[in-house]
Amino acid sequence: MSKDHKFNKHILLKEIGTKGQEKINKAKILIIGLGGLGSPCVRYLASSGVNNFCLIDDDIIELDNLARQNNYCEEDIDKGKVEVTAKIIKTLNPKAQIELISKRLEFKLLAKYANNYDLIIDASDNFKTKFMLSDIATEQNKTLISGSFLGFNGYVSVYKQYYDNNLPCFRCFHHEEIDVKLEKACYKQGVFSPGVGVVGTFMAAEVLKEIIGIKETMAGKMMIFDFIKNNHRLVKVKKRKSCMCSFK
Repeated sequence: MSKDHKFNKHILLKEIGTKGQEKINKAKILIIGLGGLGSPCVRYLASSGVNNFCLIDDDIIELDNLARQNNYCEEDIDKGKVEVTAKIIKTLNPKAQIELISKRLEFKLLAKYANNYDLIIDASDNFKTKFMLSDIATEQNKTLISGSFLGFNGYVSVYKQYYDNNLPCFRCFHHEEIDVKLEKACYKQGVFSPGVGVVGTFMAAEVLKEIIGIKETMAGKMMIFDFIKNNHRLVKVKKRKSCMCSFK
């Protein structure tokens, strides 16, 4: 393989090869949230050769974003995250086709956009969006990669019930009323900047593995990171019999 090939180092991996890289190039990815997790995630996907993106985020860039969202700089303050991220993707991958949505979407419209993409990435910062994405992924038989980070702790999980009916959805592990109440209390807490970079990059790795079809899937599992204790652990997420996904 010639060193002149942009994706030479991927192609040299037997788990990826030429066919795997072609799958990456053809993948169509929808991502919601272009903050601490979404920024590194989308950067690695673009540089890895993903050519089709739908970017959804209604936020503008603010000063206190810059410490942990390193796609942005002070010159970007007051600009839309979607527009700035699209320029970064184009710099990394000029072939990329990008759909930009800079407004908050309700369920029906979000489902309409998601229907045109292969895989959904949840890098959002609110549980209402996370529950909507879970329901859409379940309804449309799509793989959902979900991440979250607060303080010094984060997690990444993969949901794909269509692959195995015994696998859980996001709702199996999270209870909406409790999580929404918890979310209000969390807004006053801080975030460890390098931690979101690690977790967002880990999300990108799981996305690429799902695109390629590597058998060691994280579906039904959750990777939990603790940057105070310097450890991470993989836990199993069980399907909840009373959850709506059990009646699909």
